[in-house]
Amino acid sequence: MAETRIQWKRVAAEVAAIVFGILIAFWIDAEWQRRQETRAEQEVLASLEADLQSSLDGLRSHWLPMHFGALQATGDVLGQALDLPAGTMDFSGLRGSWDGTSPDSAAMTVTSEDFESFLTIVSRKRSTPIGDVTLPDSLIGAALTTATYDPTVTSLNALLADGGLNRIRDRGLRAALSSLPGQLADAQDEERAARDHVDRRLRPLLEAAGDMTVVNLVHWNWLETFAPGPSGPVTFQLSRELLGALALRVPQQTAVVTELALFANALEETLELIRAQRR
Repeated sequence: MAETRIQWKRVAAEVAAIVFGILIAFWIDAEWQRRQETRAEQEVLASLEADLQSSLDGLRSHWLPMHFGALQATGDVLGQALDLPAGTMDFSGLRGSWDGTSPDSAAMTVTSEDFESFLTIVSRKRSTPIGDVTLPDSLIGAALTTATYDPTVTSLNALLADGGLNRIRDRGLRAALSSLPGQLADAQDEERAARDHVDRRLRPLLEAAGDMTVVNLVHWNWLETFAPGPSGPVTFQLSRELLGALALRVPQQTAVVTELALFANALEETLELIRAQRR
């Protein structure tokens, strides 16, 4: 009997050793897999951080100022053409939606109130003849500026295309990344709508109202170099139809700036989440 008990002990010990070895092997394999996944995730996060930071920098240094410049130039055209009191068409409050000078909600509220006053003034002016208006061509060219923001999101697009988003373990970050394409599409839709209005409605009306050849040249120079070309006076007939088209440009361009500012804020928040996961 004693000999039999000793054999069972050996069997139990051998089985325990085998099980322990298997568990150790599984643990080593799982740890190796975890480290591989962590390394892959960190590589993805590094690529995303570089792309999104580049997009945010370009958005704040070039695209938002350019679109805001077009909005303010449109306001200045209307203000000077209608001989409005100084500051009536000042949209500087909207800058707070992307440069941190004031809260987003406050900037949007002020702009909304300005619109009500602005639309009332334009409505009154449309009821009376206006006549010829002379303005700097660079100002008109700036007001006609349109462009479509195309950020560097190669790594994000690749991640979404191949289903690699699951490589990112943080749910909040996955949700933030998934929402970016839709937010970008909203901003680009507003840009296209504004561009269509300028190309199909506003610019033809301006060309018909006076000698706008120089304005077209200034417009493209502004678009390509973000700087107005040589300035000279341009005289045109400010009809009610043209006034209405200029007035419509204001809310359209404000929508562009607003959507791009929201996208910039989304980029910044996503970058904060990415950096929290970087090691």
